[in-house]
Amino acid sequence: MILVGERRWRAAQVAGLASLSCVIEETSIGPDELLAIQLVENALREDLKPVEQGRAYRRLMDGHGRTSRQVAEELQVGQASVVRAPALLDLPASVQEKVTTGRLPASTAYEIGQLDGPELQAELAAQAVESKLTRSEVAAAVEAVKSRRPAPEPVPVEIDIGDGVTVLVRYRKPSGVSPLQALRHAVREFQERERAEEQAA
Repeated sequence: MILVGERRWRAAQVAGLASLSCVIEETSIGPDELLAIQLVENALREDLKPVEQGRAYRRLMDGHGRTSRQVAEELQVGQASVVRAPALLDLPASVQEKVTTGRLPASTAYEIGQLDGPELQAELAAQAVESKLTRSEVAAAVEAVKSRRPAPEPVPVEIDIGDGVTVLVRYRKPSGVSPLQALRHAVREFQERERAEEQAA
C-alpha cells in the first residue's frame, strides 16, 4: 500500500521509470492513522485550493483530536494559516467560489468572515471583488459595520489637481469606500488598461 507519494508513483509510470526510491514501513497502520497520514499529505500539496486546504485542516483537527498548534507543528506551517483556512468553510458558497477561482484572496475572505450573517458577507465579498479592495480596506469596512458606523452618504466629491484638471468621485449608491480608496482603485484600473493596450500594440 502506498501511504505517501501515489501521484509521484503514477507520474513515474507515465515517464517510464523502472524504479523509485522509497521508505518501507513494516509496522501495522490502523484506518484512523492511515487517514491522518493521507490528510497530512493532501494538506501539503502546493496546488491545493485554500478552501480544500481548509477542509483538510478541519478534518485533521476534528476527526483526529489535534489542536491548530499540533497541526501547524506537524505540517511545519504557521498556526495562523491553520486557524484561518478552516474559517473559509463557514463562509457562504458564493464567497468560497470567489476564493476558489482566485477572484478573492483567502486572507481577504478571512476578514469578511468576521462579519455576522451570510448576506452581509456575500455583499462585502462582491464589493471587494468589484472594487478590488485590499485586505486592509476590507478589514476597515468590517470594523465599520461591526461598530455600526454609518456608510458615507453618496455625495459627489470633486478634487482640483491643478492645471485646469478636476477629478470627480460620484457614488451610485451608499458605500463604505472612501474617495481615497476609490481613487486608488481608479489608478489601478488605468494601469491595467495601459498594460493591456501596450500588450495589444
